Order: sequence, then structure tokens, then C-alpha cells
Amino acid sequence: MAMRHTQQGMTMIGWLVLLVLIGFLTLIALRLIPGYMEFYTILQSVESVHGQATPESTPAQIRGDLSKRFVVNDIESLSPSELIIKREDGVLTIHVLYEYRTPMMGNVDAVIVFDRMVGGGPR
Repeated sequence: MAMRHTQQGMTMIGWLVLLVLIGFLTLIALRLIPGYMEFYTILQSVESVHGQATPESTPAQIRGDLSKRFVVNDIESLSPSELIIKREDGVLTIHVLYEYRTPMMGNVDAVIVFDRMVGGGPR
């Protein structure tokens, strides 16, 4: 009779390494997801205001409308005064460019740079 001496499955150390890796990736996801959610809320607000803007709308009026939407949606990482609003040849463009910074652990931060142009012609 031949005895079979093969191991199957993971060891306890293997499971611990896997759990630590999953925990680390979960921490990163939990820190970064709010930044992306806020960006898409900002983008929805900007696209909505851009769609409602008339040819007579001034950048100050557009910023006022965005300010109201940012207050309702609790946007704190960007203010409407930081947006670049231009009207060239009758075409309104709103440029959203900002950084979202969040602490990861200790003195390590994660920085996400968002850069999106709303309006204008095709890119």
C-alpha cells in the first residue's frame, strides 16, 4: 500500500497573508470611493447647470447656480469660484480641475486629480 503524502489547501500563514491583503485593498477602496462619488456629483451638477444655461448667462450667474447645487449636495472639496467658465464663439465650456486629498494611514495621503471639460465641441 502506498501512502499519499500530498498537502492540499492553504496553510494558516497563507490565509493570514490573504486576509491582510484583502484588508489593505478594502482600506484603500473605502478611502478613495468617497472622492469619486463626490466628483460624479460635481459633474452632474455642472452638466445640469450647463444644460440650463442660456446664451445670456454670465459666468457669475452660472457660479451662483453651481453654488446653490453644491450646498444642497454638500460639496466641500471644490468651490464654484475654482471652476474655469468660458464662452468662446457662443459656446459655453466649464472646466472642472481639482485635487481630492484623503489620508490613508499615518502621514501617507492619497491624491486624486480630476480634470473634466463640460460643454464645447467634441474632444
